[in-house]
Amino acid sequence: MLVEGRLQVRTFEANDGSKRWVTEVIGSHIEFIEKKEDFGGPGGNEYTGAPFDEEIPF
Repeated sequence: MLVEGRLQVRTFEANDGSKRWVTEVIGSHIEFIEKKEDFGGPGGNEYTGAPFDEEIPF
């Protein structure tokens, strides 16, 4: 999965009065990507759907 966007960290006070922190991913563009070899192609480190030529570290 390729997600473009930003991280948002915010705090709030819970019902019991304790302070809580939340980290959220705000996605502006989400794409499911797969290796080309999954489609019977030559394989390698090429991924379909990814808008860049860098190696994806997973």
